[in-house]
Amino acid sequence: MSDISSWIRSVACVVLYSCMIPFASAEDVQLLFPDNNVSSKPIIEFRARDAKLDGGQIGGHAFVFLGREYDNGNTVFDVAAGFFPKVGEGLVGLKRFAITPGKVDYTILDIHSDVIFRLNISTSQEEKVKEIIKKYNEKDFGAFYRNCVTMTKEIADALGLVVPFSALDFGQEMPGVFIRQLKGNNDQDAPLRFEKKQIDDALERQRKLDGAAAEKKRKEAELAAAAAFFAQQRFLAEQEQARAAAAQAQAAAQAKAMQEQREQLAAQQQLLRTQEEAARKAAAEQEAVRQAAFVAEQRKRIEAERAAAAAKGYGGNGGGTFTPAPVFGPP
Repeated sequence: MSDISSWIRSVACVVLYSCMIPFASAEDVQLLFPDNNVSSKPIIEFRARDAKLDGGQIGGHAFVFLGREYDNGNTVFDVAAGFFPKVGEGLVGLKRFAITPGKVDYTILDIHSDVIFRLNISTSQEEKVKEIIKKYNEKDFGAFYRNCVTMTKEIADALGLVVPFSALDFGQEMPGVFIRQLKGNNDQDAPLRFEKKQIDDALERQRKLDGAAAEKKRKEAELAAAAAFFAQQRFLAEQEQARAAAAQAQAAAQAKAMQEQREQLAAQQQLLRTQEEAARKAAAEQEAVRQAAFVAEQRKRIEAERAAAAAKGYGGNGGGTFTPAPVFGPP
């Protein structure tokens, strides 16, 4: 009886939030139940209505419920999402098979389901499902191109479930059949039923993922090695430039020192030449003074000798002849 009551409350919440706030958060929904104040777990239900010929959707419909399972046993769904053609539910005949803008929506018929596959998911998986639902609001709809089963298939694949294999893989599976196969493939109590094509496809996808990861790591390693090589080359170039600048500065300093030494030597040589010239000039002047003094002295001697000779009677009336002493140069 408690299970029936819980189911009725869950359905009531779906109808209520379908009319008011179709994409309200689970935390907002939880406020409806004061005793839900401890914790909750994300859940998803894959649902389908079988094909019927008495009106409604002739081909059936596949959709998902997304919500929370609370610690008091209540389940609250805050998202009901199925993929529809955007032009409306009134499409009949061939118009249903045309490619037209699509939308994620819900109807009052979603309260009823012929098959339900329910499982707990993580918070990150819950966000991933919401992203897929949001993305499908911008996709085109086509019965043989992309339909309600296509969206549920992509959600199941994103959650890591074993998705039923389709030979054409265009989403043409009947909704009820697809959800039943999805449930059978992933039910813990059901035996695993994998076709060879499924196994091969899964292995090929894994090989591609592994290859892509290895290629990414290889490229990252190459980029890191190239960056290290260029950094080393730049470091060596900077060191070479520093050595060249130091050598140039040292050569300039040596050249300047040698120039200063040459200038000092030239100044010393010029000083010596000046001193030598001054000495020669002084010596010449002294020699000229000495010569002049000697000549003057010789003249005075000659004149004295003449005067003495005259006094003795040479060269006068006595008839004598005076011969002065020879004049020699300075000793």
